Amino acid sequence: MIVNSRTVPAASAAGDPWRRMIRIDTVSGEIDAIADGISAYAPAKVVFAEGDSWLDKFTPVPQVGTNLLDAIRTPFHAAVVDVAHIGDTSVDVVTGWQAKRTRALFRFFDFNAIVLSVGANDLKNLYADRVEQMIAGGLSPQEIQSLLEPATYAADFERVVANIRAFVALRDGSPRGITRQAPIILNGYDYFQPRPARAAAFAGSAFGAGPWVYPVLQGAGLNAAQMKQAADAVIDRLNQSLADAFRASASVVVIDSRGVLTPARPGTTAEDGDWLDEIHPSAAGFDKLAGQRWSATLAGLLR
Repeated sequence: MIVNSRTVPAASAAGDPWRRMIRIDTVSGEIDAIADGISAYAPAKVVFAEGDSWLDKFTPVPQVGTNLLDAIRTPFHAAVVDVAHIGDTSVDVVTGWQAKRTRALFRFFDFNAIVLSVGANDLKNLYADRVEQMIAGGLSPQEIQSLLEPATYAADFERVVANIRAFVALRDGSPRGITRQAPIILNGYDYFQPRPARAAAFAGSAFGAGPWVYPVLQGAGLNAAQMKQAADAVIDRLNQSLADAFRASASVVVIDSRGVLTPARPGTTAEDGDWLDEIHPSAAGFDKLAGQRWSATLAGLLR
């Protein structure tokens, strides 16, 4: 199922019954801590969130609101068990201890919906590796053009989809009927401008990572317009891959957010447009995404 409707309430104002979800944060997935949180808050609905920095509240510390989970509003007294972590890939969430943690949580708790944000880090890493290999071997004009054509990386997109299917299988393996039937909502991301804007680990500090995509494309000799074209093509292909894979599924919903956010201007190094840094929206950007794509969709599924 694909969602790109703009008929979504804006973030709640004073007196508005739409409210933020209560976070029950746990990276390691402690059963007792989650049970205590659910018991203490007694939510009417419980959401499970897994994936990357678009969901992780620590991007950056201690700034509030620079993630989707803080921006989403629902008309329910809802809690979200957040196990997302900065840098996680689709491989990470379905292998090793993270998959084991998810199985345990799906075995012990009833989740009414699941939010999954993965794929961007896979493609960023794979794309960087491929381009760096091409640079090392000497780029021809044809090879530079291939950077703008994500069909070159079809197998990489297929691996992301395969890992998401593996996550769906984790849900399907839950012994709890409510969790087993919980809809999974996938993040399709939005267009961004590759630029030399770092992500601060601590708000206002010089400590952090990135930029991630800009240096690679700069090394390939692409100008700002070509960089944007290349990045847009990857986001388009990711959304199309997710749409093709899950269009017929009633229990997997793809959020197509393309075109919601105002891109940052080329060459800027700080918050610009609706973007905090190169690949993370600002608090206002996440509010836009939630208001125009996520909130009503999640609320409808929770009903």
